[in-house]
Amino acid sequence: MFDWRHCRRSNSSASYITVLVVVFIIPSFAEADDQRFVVDQLQNIHLDCIVKNFKFGVVTSKWSKQQTSSVLPLLLFVDDRPLRPVAGDFARYNTSHTEQTNGYTYSLNIYNTQSQDSGQYACEVLDTRGNTALRMNFTLNVIDPVDNIILFKNFSSVNATDAPVYPFRFSTAAPGSLGCHVIGGNPQPNVTMSLASNTQTIGQKLLLAEKQWIGPDAGFQKPSWQVVLFADQITILPEYDGTMAVCSVSIETYNASSSNAVLVDAIPYFFSNGCHSEQFSVKGGTTAQLSCRFHAHPVGQVTWSKKMTATQDFQLIADSDGLQSVVILDGKNDFIAKLMFPQLDDNNFQLYNLTISNDLGSNSTVIKLSKSSASPTSKNAYIQCLLSIVLLLKTVAKSYT
Repeated sequence: MFDWRHCRRSNSSASYITVLVVVFIIPSFAEADDQRFVVDQLQNIHLDCIVKNFKFGVVTSKWSKQQTSSVLPLLLFVDDRPLRPVAGDFARYNTSHTEQTNGYTYSLNIYNTQSQDSGQYACEVLDTRGNTALRMNFTLNVIDPVDNIILFKNFSSVNATDAPVYPFRFSTAAPGSLGCHVIGGNPQPNVTMSLASNTQTIGQKLLLAEKQWIGPDAGFQKPSWQVVLFADQITILPEYDGTMAVCSVSIETYNASSSNAVLVDAIPYFFSNGCHSEQFSVKGGTTAQLSCRFHAHPVGQVTWSKKMTATQDFQLIADSDGLQSVVILDGKNDFIAKLMFPQLDDNNFQLYNLTISNDLGSNSTVIKLSKSSASPTSKNAYIQCLLSIVLLLKTVAKSYT
């Protein structure tokens, strides 16, 4: 044990005992131990390992990358000497170091970043005995945009070469599925599938990785993800008609989307109390029209037919009948079918059948056009007659005064 009492001035000599005190400064990193970087492709990135308060015993720096296929890291550089062949991807790697006022900066430089550069890197500083004195970890994510976003109608038909038919048509008479398939992308993307109208979002689902395929065994050369908004067991509702199916993909700062219109076919049906007849008096006679309000998607075919007696079958109205058929839009997938009579006569007073049909089915209704007990024409003639009588009586009365 060193005795400080011996460090005193001697009475017999002018000499002094000098004590050398060596202070070892504990080295440390200037930054946090775990750094995370996100860059786009074809960028240059410098991973800086800044060591401060480390002036003694530094002999070696080492860079490595964690492998997905092994628990052992892949050693890249010792000091500035590459341990991998300077070819392929490693031709874009090098290291450098600079001495600072109170330490060193060791840098791993990666040029023209690619998706395969993503991963975990480590910088190690070794002491004179070859032991790791300091270690700093880096996580690098190189954003690789997705190759393709495929909206699909039926999951069983989805593959990498699908050419979806636009818009998607569904039927209220049968269940269906709607989803999105995302091919590629790094790191793993967030996929949001939504079905929305102009005013509201009907359905939405967020998927991180519901299903994932890797490699050619699954038919894909790159990882792919899919999200199914509704599956085959879900009945397609009429309210989905006219909405937009949107698949949104986000990877860090990268965003992309694809959309497709959704149409829902509906079997035609007539609204309750939606059919009626009207007669109008015009110069030279009377006109009439039959009208029925119905819902259908698509409209399909509108057919009018007639029959004179109860025992007679309905017969299609021919062009020679001189009647006009029109269909008027009256709301979303709501319509009014009209049959107009330019000149009403006794042969028009009969039963009429209206049939609306599309690919899903058809529906029919019968309307009767009846002769009014007092048609507008006879009413007008009666009024004119009364007015003539009144004028005649006034004239006769004046002749006696």
